[in-house]
Amino acid sequence: VLANGVVGVDGAVSLDATLPTGSYSLSLQVQANGETASSPARAVAVDLTAPSVAFRTPAADPAVVTEDAEPGTEGQQALLVLDVTEAAVVTARTATIEVDGVRVVGPVDVAAGSPAVFNRAVTLTPGDHALRVCVQDAAGNEGCATRQVNADPAIPGAVVATVEVTD
Repeated sequence: VLANGVVGVDGAVSLDATLPTGSYSLSLQVQANGETASSPARAVAVDLTAPSVAFRTPAADPAVVTEDAEPGTEGQQALLVLDVTEAAVVTARTATIEVDGVRVVGPVDVAAGSPAVFNRAVTLTPGDHALRVCVQDAAGNEGCATRQVNADPAIPGAVVATVEVTD
């Protein structure tokens, strides 16, 4: 890629170049007064693709949550398992989880590599809920998956909060 630019009064050089997703080695070559100077090559990764996020568990949409993923934790714990795939250019990713539009988890790290499996238990109150899990890569690209679920508190093993009032 060849880009031409102008050196400003302060010595700064600004160049625009459009590169497709991939890894590159870039260097700067400056010509002035018949002389040429080059910078050392620098590795650059261009990532224009958002991670792909897909629910593995719960699989159905809408889904009914009938198992308590963490019986020792108060409330019904729904286990969310998602597949995250992305071009291998970027490895650092974080995830957030929202229940009914309120962030309840994150940002938390997502394993490097592609595909990666991300799982987390979230507490649900009885009834219908909208779940949204978003994964953002280091380049700022974000991919999200949504799922409608119904938490059924009548299942065996579900933990129910009990309040005892004594006088």
